[in-house]
Amino acid sequence: MKAPRLCHKCDKPVSSQSKTGYCRSCFARMNGSDRYSHAKSTATIKRRLLSDPEFAQAHRERAKRNANTPAALAYKRTVCADRMRDPEVRKKALARARATRRSHVPAHLWEDYWKLCRRGFKKAEALEIVLGQFRRDDPQAAAEWDAKQRVVTELPTRFSGWRKTIADVAEAFGLTFADVATGGNRFNPRPDARAVCAMLFLDKGWSTTMVAGRIGLTDHTTVVHYRKTWAKRCKKRPFVGEVYARFCAERLAA
Repeated sequence: MKAPRLCHKCDKPVSSQSKTGYCRSCFARMNGSDRYSHAKSTATIKRRLLSDPEFAQAHRERAKRNANTPAALAYKRTVCADRMRDPEVRKKALARARATRRSHVPAHLWEDYWKLCRRGFKKAEALEIVLGQFRRDDPQAAAEWDAKQRVVTELPTRFSGWRKTIADVAEAFGLTFADVATGGNRFNPRPDARAVCAMLFLDKGWSTTMVAGRIGLTDHTTVVHYRKTWAKRCKKRPFVGEVYARFCAERLAA
């Protein structure tokens, strides 16, 4: 009788069809500790989160369920709370959070970016100004920084799914993707493009909260306002209705 095949690490039985020679647990641990595999899977998940609303919604619900299990809550109350009492740990956590919030701006340009925002520039405009100056002053360093930025707007899938809808609507109004998808409220000088995007997303069955997040709004009440005043907006500015009708026709044709 042929001896059973065993895992290379833990001696658990392994299927004869296994290509790795490791059991599932050991292979998962190895993959998780491999930086290349981890980066590849993380990039794939990020692309799906930003291009597939249904997958993103399911991911959020699953994460919420996992975070509220009895074991997870007990871990937060004991281990996490004890760790955060340590000043060094708290200092490192704050530094990581600050670095994450500022990751879209080169570190040496953060003060210039923040000053522009405080002077009344929108975040997208301030970012465009400081990055433009950075690329003029030091093209090589700017190119290296751009290469390190793994943002979705630089990936081949830049305008897929809902992002493509926003980009196309923005182009129809002579705007950029950032103009529509970043910051602002109902009194923004570019509300018509956002209103069209909001109606297109609502037609797909999205919640007003999800729509608000996609078009850079802080809460869903502005989306509700867009929906209530849609007929009045189209009557006052016929071009808005024409753009909306064109995208609806393209969706049906597809």
